[in-house]
Amino acid sequence: MEKMEFIYTSGWEKFEQYCKELYRGYLNRYCQGNEKACEDEINKAYAMGMNFIREKVKENKEILKQLWVAAFIGNLARKYDLTVTVRTQSCVFILGLFNLLPYDAMKTTSINYPFSNLSLTEYEVGELFYNTAKREIEAFFHDSGQEILWLGSVEKDEIQPIGVAVLPEGKTKLDYIKNCVKLTDGSIGLIEETTSAYNETEEFIAEIYYFLPTKRTTKLDMDICEGLKIDKTENFVCSWGNMIETGFMTPEEEVRFQYLKPDTEFEMMEILALCMADVNYPELVDENILFSVYPFTREDVFRYLINISMSEENACYWTEVIRKGQFADKYEKGNNKNEADYFDDSEVEMFKAVKYLPSEILVLTTYELYKRCAVQNKITQIRDLERQKEWFGYRK
Repeated sequence: MEKMEFIYTSGWEKFEQYCKELYRGYLNRYCQGNEKACEDEINKAYAMGMNFIREKVKENKEILKQLWVAAFIGNLARKYDLTVTVRTQSCVFILGLFNLLPYDAMKTTSINYPFSNLSLTEYEVGELFYNTAKREIEAFFHDSGQEILWLGSVEKDEIQPIGVAVLPEGKTKLDYIKNCVKLTDGSIGLIEETTSAYNETEEFIAEIYYFLPTKRTTKLDMDICEGLKIDKTENFVCSWGNMIETGFMTPEEEVRFQYLKPDTEFEMMEILALCMADVNYPELVDENILFSVYPFTREDVFRYLINISMSEENACYWTEVIRKGQFADKYEKGNNKNEADYFDDSEVEMFKAVKYLPSEILVLTTYELYKRCAVQNKITQIRDLERQKEWFGYRK
C-alpha cells in the first residue's frame, strides 16, 4: 500500500479506495489456507459494510469527516502498536480493518439496518496515546486546514486531556479564548463543561472527538511496551475469577460474576450486557433470567422480534424505539401501525421497562478487553514465576 495522506475533509472516492486497499491486505492474510466459502462470506460482509456507510454519508456528508478521523486514528494505533477501540453500533467489519476493535470482526455478525446510527466520535485509549500520538493528531487537523482545541477534564486539581474540539469553519482559538485553560501537559484547551456554552449558538458549535483514557487500556499498552502482547485470545481459557482479578471491572460486574459464576463466554457476555443495560424489570431479581431469552442487547431485541414473525423493516423500527427507552411513548394499544399489534401484554410490560440497551458490539468489545487483560495477567504471572525459579536456581 502506498503511503496514505490523511485529510479530514477528503472525499468519498479517496476513502473508498483506502478501504479497498486495507481489505485486499486482509483478504490475502485471512483466506490463505481457507476455503472459497470463507472468502465469499468476507466479501459479503465487506460489501454490506461499505454499502451501509455509503448510505449514511449520503444522508449526512459530515459523517465522512468522522470516517477519516477513524481511519487516521486506526493508522496511528497500528503504527505505534497502541490499543485503541471505538465505541460504535455498526459497520464492524470496516472498523476492524481500521484496527479499532479488539477482535477479528468476522467473529461476530453485525446488524446494519437502516435505522442504526453511525457515530464515530468516542474512543477508548491508554495514557500512552497522548504522549505518542498528540503531535500527529495536531498535524492531521492543521494540514486539513482545521483549527482545534484540546478538550480537558478536571481530575484531582489537574486538567487531563480527554479529546479534541474541531472548531467550525471561520472560527479560531481567539473566538474561544475566554474559556481557554492550560492542560497538565501544557496544551491550550477547553474544559469539557464549558463547551455547552458554545452550543447555544450554531456558528460556535465545535465537533467533539473523545479519546478517553482508561486504566485497562493503559495496562494493555504498558504490557506491549514490556514486550507482552496478545492479539488473539481464542486459544486461552479465562475463568470468571481471572476476569475479576484484572481489577478493571465495575462493582456491579464484579459482584454479579461472583454470585453467578459464569462458565462460558456467552454467560459472561450476558452478565456484562445486563450491567450495561438500564432495565427496570421485576423478573431480573431471578438470576436464572440471565441465561434465558430476556433481551439485553439491541441485537437480542431485533432477533426476538424477527422470531415472532415481525417484518424486518418494523423489527428495525421497534428495536431502535426499545433500546432508546422510548417504547412507552411510541406504543399505543390497539394501534396496528408498524405491526404494533404483534406485542402481547407481557411483552409490552417487558419493553416498557427498558431505558437503554447496549449493542452486541459494545458488549463484545468490553468482554475482549477484559479477557485480554486477564490473559496477559496470567502470562505475566507465569513469566514472573519462571524468573523466580531461574533466580533461585542460580543462587543455589
